[in-house]
Amino acid sequence: MFCGESEQPQTFMSETSFVKVLFHVENFTDQTYFSFDTRAEQQLVVYLRYGQHPELYPNRRGEVVQGSYCERIFRDCRLQTCYVQSPAYPGVYPRNLHCRYYLNTRLPFIKLYIENEEFNIDGQRCENIMTCPMRPISSGQENCPYDYIKIYDGKNEFSPVIGTFCGMGKFPYSIIGTSQDLFVEFVSSPAGPLLNTGFHFNVGNWPGHVDTAGSRNGTCDWLLSSESLRASGDSEGIFLSVAHWYPPHTSCTYLMQAEEGEVVRLYFPSFRINRIESPIQPIEGDCGESLTLYDASWPDDSKIIKTFCDTFSKAMEKHDFVSTGSALFVRFESKTGSYSGSSLYYWAHYDFFNNTKLGEAVPGKPCDEVFASWRQTRGWVRSPLNTLVYKHTHTGEDVTCLYRFVTDKRLFARVILTVTGVYFKVMRKAIYCIISLRNLTFDYEKVKDRRQ
Repeated sequence: MFCGESEQPQTFMSETSFVKVLFHVENFTDQTYFSFDTRAEQQLVVYLRYGQHPELYPNRRGEVVQGSYCERIFRDCRLQTCYVQSPAYPGVYPRNLHCRYYLNTRLPFIKLYIENEEFNIDGQRCENIMTCPMRPISSGQENCPYDYIKIYDGKNEFSPVIGTFCGMGKFPYSIIGTSQDLFVEFVSSPAGPLLNTGFHFNVGNWPGHVDTAGSRNGTCDWLLSSESLRASGDSEGIFLSVAHWYPPHTSCTYLMQAEEGEVVRLYFPSFRINRIESPIQPIEGDCGESLTLYDASWPDDSKIIKTFCDTFSKAMEKHDFVSTGSALFVRFESKTGSYSGSSLYYWAHYDFFNNTKLGEAVPGKPCDEVFASWRQTRGWVRSPLNTLVYKHTHTGEDVTCLYRFVTDKRLFARVILTVTGVYFKVMRKAIYCIISLRNLTFDYEKVKDRRQ
């Protein structure tokens, strides 16, 4: 039911093949009047509603659920194949509506392409903007008491609510769901002005989904183990920044767990830091969103490797972050939440390296080892198993590993060192030899493994 005054021409475009008009006033005077004209249009002419080549996409506006006026099902949506619209679009929408839209894409993450689209749901209560100022685009049920659109992250109204919206203007951002399905509800009050033209948006999927070799707990907490990576058959694993909506105070974690004797390497082939463009709950101050790396299996503040913030940090691409132990923990935190993904965009690679040492490691040294006679009287010494040792050097410098054999001076001990194999990659042919070295003073002699 429309009521109030309208001096400017307004268009109503029916969803069916007929329109019935009932005019009612409680007090009819010479100041009470209305006039209208009608005409029939072909679908090809109504481009804003049906788009190009409507004959090729008969279900572009969804399949109407039998017995309903505006309940529609959209399947396998791709860009330009699914138009989600308020009834009578691009004209004013009817009153007393409760419309339901079931949206689906073949792949995650489903996206409502509504950014910069004209949006007018209860944007004006009358034509006089002095008496009835335009309502800006607002969110929250408390700010939308009459007409509104509500978006759910899932198949139906029992799914988590992403947001409730109303107002007038260009919608500021798109909305991305966590799966292949979204449910949209549109409600208009029983009575209102003949002014508001509703909404129109496309549906597609947003590329940002990869198969991660690990186990997930909840929406975005991951355990990425060395065992899971080996089982996948890949040499390195991948995880991406959060590409879908998430509520304020969201925390997503990634625990990369190596086996005993291994270390973890993490690096970002691609990393961008942007301002927060679609916050659900804007805040003042710095670091509304952050990414923190810990040299531990949990968020131990005493073992922070690096923290990236949306307001002042510089991205670090192709830089190796290597754990000292068998675990590396990453935590993404957002105070603001987002309708369309993280302001910290990253593509993260991780892998595991055998860091086993046959002797006792020397703190602060990448590959030095000490062999004490009171720990073992015989054993093996070899070049580092951890190939990262050969990578993390300054340009032009050799890799130097020092192996020190120590015993009690009073024993006048000697060491017998037998070299059973040597292989230098810089030579065209490998050299294998067996060398027996005797009568080395145990306290002072050092064996060096030098590689370019």
